[in-house]
Amino acid sequence: MRVYLASLAAMLLVLTTVTPASAYSKAALYLIRQQISDACNDSPGKIDPESAIERDLTGDGKADLIINHDGIQCAAPFSRSGYCGIRACSVYVYVREGALLVEKLDILSVSVTIGQGKIPVLTFIPHDMTRKINLRWNGRAFK
Repeated sequence: MRVYLASLAAMLLVLTTVTPASAYSKAALYLIRQQISDACNDSPGKIDPESAIERDLTGDGKADLIINHDGIQCAAPFSRSGYCGIRACSVYVYVREGALLVEKLDILSVSVTIGQGKIPVLTFIPHDMTRKINLRWNGRAFK
């Protein structure tokens, strides 16, 4: 019974320690690392996988990228991203152009949600928290 439990525990450990970073494209990994480095003033840091989302936002079938600084934790000199204020943090939205991800939107937001559909609505809540900003890709920009 002990051998079985030890094997089960080892299997669960392997399953839970698979890094989500392995699911990101090379371009996304590069930008995520760059944003963490900038946010943490070149100190070590990490990002919550829910704050780095690679998903088609433009309807072209290619994965785009959202990086929400709210999910970045730094070792020093801050515990939070340097791109966060008291409530809101920078959120960067990149669109796939060939092999590259190109920044198309930089917005301060308390949160970001992604709607359903081929071209989803992105909903941002500004720092005053009194309204929602809904943006959708129109072929050239998020409007």
